[in-house]
Amino acid sequence: MIRTDVAVVGAGPAGLTAAIRVRFVKTFQALSLHATLIDPGQPGGLLRFGGERMLSGPGLRLPAAEVLERLLADQRRLEIPLIKDQVTRLSQQDDRFLLNLETGGQVQAEAVILATGSRPLVDEDRFSNVLITYKGTSYLRSILREAAERAGDQPVVVATNRRAALLAELYGDLLPEGIFLVPEGDRSRLSGFLSGRIIEAGTWRTAESPDGRLELHLPAGECLEAGAMLLDYLSFQARPLLPPVLPQPETKGGTYRLTSELETSLPGLFLAGDVSCRYASLATALGDGVTAGFGAYRHVYRRRFGAEPPLFAYQAPERPQDHLERELPVPTYDLRLRWLETPPPDHPLLGEERRPADHLPSDILDRTLAEGLASLVPLEDDDEE
Repeated sequence: MIRTDVAVVGAGPAGLTAAIRVRFVKTFQALSLHATLIDPGQPGGLLRFGGERMLSGPGLRLPAAEVLERLLADQRRLEIPLIKDQVTRLSQQDDRFLLNLETGGQVQAEAVILATGSRPLVDEDRFSNVLITYKGTSYLRSILREAAERAGDQPVVVATNRRAALLAELYGDLLPEGIFLVPEGDRSRLSGFLSGRIIEAGTWRTAESPDGRLELHLPAGECLEAGAMLLDYLSFQARPLLPPVLPQPETKGGTYRLTSELETSLPGLFLAGDVSCRYASLATALGDGVTAGFGAYRHVYRRRFGAEPPLFAYQAPERPQDHLERELPVPTYDLRLRWLETPPPDHPLLGEERRPADHLPSDILDRTLAEGLASLVPLEDDDEE
């Protein structure tokens, strides 16, 4: 079992940002916690489809590749591991979270941030005939036409959900022979609306045949051949694909009810990015990552020390002007353990009851991270910038 302070499920822009801010808390006497990313595909999420992303308006647009490169540089710099796996179940045990992985492994964490986007993106971005829906439903007709043209005489596979019933007329006109992959439980809700074949499949592996056709290998062993594939993010944005969570948090509008810190009704469980069913944009994803990252940091800090963390000067328990001349040491692993066992004499937590360091999930760097070494993506040395 791998143990970490904060598990971040999803390595898109929201998940990467959340993990970075759990590790990089730039404030007075900050204690950096450990974060672990879990994602079945390469990090980046929809940024991997390239193009430009608008942050505030036409005057502030950035190439997706540049944004991703900077996020990955921080991931390497802060030594945030990535487990390439799919979370199949999330449960709470003894005030901690247990995440079951598709390959059979487990991760234990004190806080969890779900940043899976509207749906997990595995490897579909590697293929030229995979399209995504965007720009709202008014642009959908032209995307469906493009998918049909690319497919030629081969079928188009559409990854969608029950919300596709609202677009059934459009799908019937342009993709009457389409194959629809939907989450478990959605087939019965669509059978009276869509004319094509409907298959319940939560995951699949995508490949390309020598003649350029797409091959989708389903868990049941079936292989679907298609000329093109459409990822219906319009439907998934309205109803995100979430891993099963026990106990079930309170829901609202198809997703979990959230606080201002993006925390669910289950203490320690946070959402960030498109999975929250709010505005889908890069700026929202980055902001959600910061908010959820700080929220998870605060949750773990409170549980561990019974006090508020000094996240910002205006929340510090002491006068911030008293500390303007002080410099912080680099938070190495040995320093973190010493701090956890014996905080500095002038630290506001002095006198608080603390657990011994060997009982804390933070010591995974020596004892337990090696258990999952085979499933971790190797971290490359960061270049000088």
